[in-house]
Amino acid sequence: MASHDQTDTQAVAPLSRRDLFIGAGATAGALAALAAVGGVAYAPAAQAALSKTKKYFANNVFLELDGASAGRLITAEGGEPVLVPAGTAIGAEKFSTQTTLRYEPLSLVLGDMSPAMYDWIGKSTIGSAIPHQVQVITTGADNKEVYRMVMQNVRLTEIRLDEFNAALNISDAQQPVRFNVKMAPGLSAHQFGGKAIVNTPIVQKVKLLQRSNYRFYIQGLETATARTSSVDSIGLLARADGTLAPTPIKFAIPFSDAGPLFAWMQDTLAGKGGLRQAELQMLTPDFKNVAASVAFRDLMIVRISSPAEASNGGFQHAEIECLPAGVTFNMGELLK
Repeated sequence: MASHDQTDTQAVAPLSRRDLFIGAGATAGALAALAAVGGVAYAPAAQAALSKTKKYFANNVFLELDGASAGRLITAEGGEPVLVPAGTAIGAEKFSTQTTLRYEPLSLVLGDMSPAMYDWIGKSTIGSAIPHQVQVITTGADNKEVYRMVMQNVRLTEIRLDEFNAALNISDAQQPVRFNVKMAPGLSAHQFGGKAIVNTPIVQKVKLLQRSNYRFYIQGLETATARTSSVDSIGLLARADGTLAPTPIKFAIPFSDAGPLFAWMQDTLAGKGGLRQAELQMLTPDFKNVAASVAFRDLMIVRISSPAEASNGGFQHAEIECLPAGVTFNMGELLK
């Protein structure tokens, strides 16, 4: 996460939704604009409150679950309440004053998190998670709290993992795998201007997962998928009923290994391909142990293609897309 020092400015630009959390940042203008009854605002205030002031950027942004520290965030955006006009303009001066209150989804990129956050993610993939209270807190360079978003009855609506790729250069390969999540708050409120020092323990669990340290295989096709060169971002999205449904999984293998996958596709087209189980294992940096894993249930192949690369001697790899009936995140070492 980038750290920014406070800077003097003569005027603050109009406050937008992204002003609250860009790069884990918050502005003094945002705090002033949101200042309302008792230090809590339930809707954005008028821009007239934004005058000559200083602009502050948060050095860190933290997450709390049910009042307990849950670790650091890379970025956070959204989550705030918004009043949406219900009517349309009538003439030049008359318009509806009725409004509907809604809450923006909260989008987070997770950094070093506590086991509680990984436990919530894992349970959500099997449909057994319960809503939580979530608080996002930003601090300044002095570690004092600048801004806090308090959200009640929060449910996960999207979970996504970074791409895995065995061919990354060393610097990229050693980058931690990031969890990207979205949440739907049932209620949220702004709190700001706190002076308390925020002391959040730093956990190092995320360093167990690196983008090139993985093993992917499909049941009955273990040899064909043993040299999987990449696995695209794995995700789950909430249905209308709130349950999380998997998105398609895409991966690539050497063309020379793809024969059994082509046969699976041909059998599927003939109505006899069958469904298979699969697993992505996220290995520890020494490749000796499984730190966490993703299990894919009843995988159906839906596409296979082999882009030709004439300048490199023809077909180099096959790209496969499958649709799982279910995806379960087994958080393993991240829960310890």
